[in-house]
Amino acid sequence: MSTGFDAHAVLRRALRNGGEYADLFLEKSSPLAILCEDDRLDKVIAGREHGAGLRVIAGKRTAYAYTNEITTSSLLELADAVGHAVENFFAKGGNPVGDAIALDAVTRAFAHIERATADGRDKDARWHMMMAALQAMMCGKGLGPVHALANTFGDQGLHHGAMVTIAMPAVLRAYEGRYPEKTKKLADAMGLKSGTPADAVAEMNARLGIPSTIRALGYKGGDLDELAQDSHESFFNATAPFHPSVGEYKALVEQVLG
Repeated sequence: MSTGFDAHAVLRRALRNGGEYADLFLEKSSPLAILCEDDRLDKVIAGREHGAGLRVIAGKRTAYAYTNEITTSSLLELADAVGHAVENFFAKGGNPVGDAIALDAVTRAFAHIERATADGRDKDARWHMMMAALQAMMCGKGLGPVHALANTFGDQGLHHGAMVTIAMPAVLRAYEGRYPEKTKKLADAMGLKSGTPADAVAEMNARLGIPSTIRALGYKGGDLDELAQDSHESFFNATAPFHPSVGEYKALVEQVLG
């Protein structure tokens, strides 16, 4: 297969943060399915699939990432992400530093996001938002149900960031009873005098003009049971503070979908 990108550069980038072995998997196919029912042609399904997966191994740890944009630049970004994942895998025990960085990112975002959105020339607000984005990627603690839900709804080309923030209030409400101390710390980081972090995010979304539900964002159809099962099976649950059951995910899907 002609790759059209520098595979050696990608592998070198993947190994620069401590990986011992890396390999790159490429796929390009044109699947065709012909479905017949009662001796008649019912449906013909054809398409094209292409993508690349990158695996990095360090000791007994393995990290894997995938992209369907097969260019040198996108694969170098992928390699960077996997390299950082390897470093995070080596971190021992808890990550209080990561918690502190995450809370500072929340403080910056809540203090400056509306200014940055209202006036793109506000360099101070934009600097704080860029710093918050950087800090959010530095925490190295993993993700959870918010991203599991956003990925489940990600099959119709809707904006990923919008789906994440739409899903956040429902998940934060599910956390309130389970993690009251962390909820309180999050509220403090947001600068709340009253109310909950879930309400604060929902109100922020409204002020920014972000729809309150995935349906209002433009999502069509959706079987609740299938969406709940898909969310439950998401790999993001591996680093979640708790793994919601299919039933719990169904309740979350109902709230988020609208």
